[in-house]
Amino acid sequence: MLICFRGKNVLNQKSELQKALSKHKEKQLMNQIQQHRETPELERAIAERARRLEQAEQSTEEFEAGTNPTLQQVRARLRHAAPTPSPAASAH
Repeated sequence: MLICFRGKNVLNQKSELQKALSKHKEKQLMNQIQQHRETPELERAIAERARRLEQAEQSTEEFEAGTNPTLQQVRARLRHAAPTPSPAASAH
């Protein structure tokens, strides 16, 4: 039996592109871990709640701004259309 050994490095057979991709993924993972450590869970929860409250306020303001002119017009029409009580009618 003759065993032939080739001069291949079986431990490091990645191409340059694969090496660059693995380095890039490793950097992204490290950045995510670092960002996670920088903002504790409580702070993230508070920030998320503040963002949701802000969005709710904005949507409420947009709704009120959209219906407010119409509401004012209807009220103005009702004021002009409604008869004003006369002083003689209130005396009875």
